[in-house]
Amino acid sequence: SHIVSSCCYVARDFDAELSAFKTAKGAAACCYTIPASTTTRHGRAVVDRKEAAKLGNAARVTIGNERIRIPEVLFSPQDIGIAQGGVAEAVVEAVGANHEALREPLYSNIITAGGCSKFAGFTERLQQGVRAGATNAADVSVRAVSGDPIAAAWRGAAAFAAQPFYADVCATKADYYDGGAAAVGTKLFMCL
Repeated sequence: SHIVSSCCYVARDFDAELSAFKTAKGAAACCYTIPASTTTRHGRAVVDRKEAAKLGNAARVTIGNERIRIPEVLFSPQDIGIAQGGVAEAVVEAVGANHEALREPLYSNIITAGGCSKFAGFTERLQQGVRAGATNAADVSVRAVSGDPIAAAWRGAAAFAAQPFYADVCATKADYYDGGAAAVGTKLFMCL
């Protein structure tokens, strides 16, 4: 996974960058050196051709257009035979499922978190995709979470649970049995 996180990035325009990889004949490739000892856990990504030539006989893996193909699956899962929308479509669908009054604030407060958000270009590409899929002229704002994006969801949930009103917005099993999902949503919506 260190090879992927060190070498891959999200292309803003996948087709154009894929063409660039083909015409550049390896100029955009990334060489990843394999660690030579048991004391070093990770190798090193080298993109510069001159620096890669200095590696000599070091064990390495050269990654070409896979640098953009791997993260592209997040935005176009149909490329590998999965019949569903990508991340941008999922965000648009999730925002669209909310009450109309909430859609504009949701579109203007999209925060990326999790391991995949660490890919260079992820936030920009998500904003581009959400903006294209939003049905109204909402002000779409996508930003990366500060700090460690992998632990961000846990930190956010912990901060929410520490709020004094937390007990008031929690739905019990009885609430769910009495009113279904609407009862849970109503309780949460009342705190906003």
